[in-house]
Amino acid sequence: MKFYVCNLGCKVNTYESNIMTESLIRNGLTLTEPENADIVIVNTCSVTDVALKKSLKMIRRFKDKIVAVVGCTSQIRPDLVKDMDNVKIVLGNANKSKIYDYIKEYLENQIQIIDIKELNNIPFENMMLENFDQTRAFVKVEDGCENFCSYCIIPYTRGSVRSRDIASILEEVKHLVNNGHKEIVLTGIHTGHYNCAGKRLAYLLDLICDIKEVERVRISSIEITELDDEFLEVLKNNPKIVNHIHIPLQTGCDKVLKDMNRKYDMAYFYDKIKTIKQIRPNMNITTDVIVGFPTETEENFKEEGRPKWKDLSEKTKTARKKTGHYPGQILQVSGQLALSVTTQYDDTSAIIGSNKVYAAIHQLGGLAGKNKMTTILARPYLKLTDDDFDEIISIVEKYLT
Repeated sequence: MKFYVCNLGCKVNTYESNIMTESLIRNGLTLTEPENADIVIVNTCSVTDVALKKSLKMIRRFKDKIVAVVGCTSQIRPDLVKDMDNVKIVLGNANKSKIYDYIKEYLENQIQIIDIKELNNIPFENMMLENFDQTRAFVKVEDGCENFCSYCIIPYTRGSVRSRDIASILEEVKHLVNNGHKEIVLTGIHTGHYNCAGKRLAYLLDLICDIKEVERVRISSIEITELDDEFLEVLKNNPKIVNHIHIPLQTGCDKVLKDMNRKYDMAYFYDKIKTIKQIRPNMNITTDVIVGFPTETEENFKEEGRPKWKDLSEKTKTARKKTGHYPGQILQVSGQLALSVTTQYDDTSAIIGSNKVYAAIHQLGGLAGKNKMTTILARPYLKLTDDDFDEIISIVEKYLT
């Protein structure tokens, strides 16, 4: 039997797709191109509305295949996929390493399998790669996030923080370098929160760099608040760590940072960046910036803070022109999905808290023609009644008239 794995989303998903591929090959299935596959595993993403829509589009694309849907979309919204005729297996972000067992069960019984696990307070799901499909080999060391940034759904799709055993990580790294991979990329949902029996990321980095065959080590992303003295000391003294680090900023305004539930202000961020450049002058630093956050005013947006951030502010301003609000845009706030109904005529905004489901959002598209802007927050996992829908429509119309 032939299979294909369609991967969407982050480095952790990429790692887990490699895990599923190795498992299926080990159990006698043959990896092939999608058009020749009998079974397609779609490893989904829902970090943005675009990612969610792309995931659903990819599932529909394989209408004549046996489709197994796994990942963040099916974890948070199994109702969106379980009734598709081609979808025979629905998992979330647990038990991806057991994908062969689920496929075997379906083929034997021909009964749809839906198995969505609770992801809070569970152990790390042990996985082990022998090889990787890229030059840089990813190694998953952590899963879950408990930061609960107000715009982010990830704590709900990935669950609580759990860390991988150090011995397992080192064993996998040795397998990968022995198979020709010279660079190891440490990945996780919140990599900087790695903590195995009190041993933090800096300790793990030192051990990996001590493996002779490892030439380079890269960290996929880390929060500014996790760059403690221990980590900075390792960064300073270990040349195997590459001169690149990704540190999300999200916004250059302290007020919006607070609204986002970020754990730092601009002064803290700048001082840490300055320290990194002092100990590693050639370090390349990349970041993420969110524009058009629901509570962001024009004054917030124009705020430059320290003079050093002028260039960043200008770049952000340019980005906003390219990626500003548009009618029907879906944002993510407090683990909820938010619709911005906007037009070019009016910057007025209102945030309406609501326990309405994501399905209601799509039905509100017709309101986008009004000359006002509103943001509706809707929990994606609650059922919508007719009364609920009437209520949300009346609230929206109140703000749009």
